[in-house]
Amino acid sequence: MAENNEKRQEDIKRRFARINIALAVLIIIATGLGVVKWLAVPSGENPPKSSVPWKTITVNISGAVKNPGSYKLFAADTLRELVMIAGGFDEGADTESVNLSTPLEGYPGNIIIPYAIKPEPPQKPPAPGEVKFPLNINEATVLELQALPGIGPVFAKRIVEYREKHGPFQKTSELMNVEGIGEKIYEDLFGLITVGGGLPWEQEPEKRR
Repeated sequence: MAENNEKRQEDIKRRFARINIALAVLIIIATGLGVVKWLAVPSGENPPKSSVPWKTITVNISGAVKNPGSYKLFAADTLRELVMIAGGFDEGADTESVNLSTPLEGYPGNIIIPYAIKPEPPQKPPAPGEVKFPLNINEATVLELQALPGIGPVFAKRIVEYREKHGPFQKTSELMNVEGIGEKIYEDLFGLITVGGGLPWEQEPEKRR
């Protein structure tokens, strides 16, 4: 009876030993297959980083940004950082056509941010010969007012803003109520302006009386 028990225990040990050997072989085979599969993966599926994080490049940006020019950044920085350094997008920029997450290293040396709507070129004031004098200061546009001597874009804008706020000028001398326009400028405008209807001027400068 004791001999049978010992024999049965030996059989059980041998079976466990065979199972362990089989498991070890399976593990070795599986490990080997994994290594082969890893070696067989094309390099393009897991490419190394193409740029050194601290590498710097100089990129020129133009178009629809507030401060176009050349800037030095890290190659790993994205277009978003470059646009921020350049003051942000200009009004009318086509933000949908650019990928802000693209590293700068992937762009050419000159980056152009397009406008969604091409801005109109700034208009030039008409030449004095293109304006009919005396000029009605209650109807003249900012550009037309700039045809007057001594009236640049700042004063012309102030004249329009003054009449929008206070109503039409009742007499030409009220032009001196506009900030920055004094007697000297008003004297130079004598005979060239009117408030509409009647004489070109309603009050002659003191020095000419």
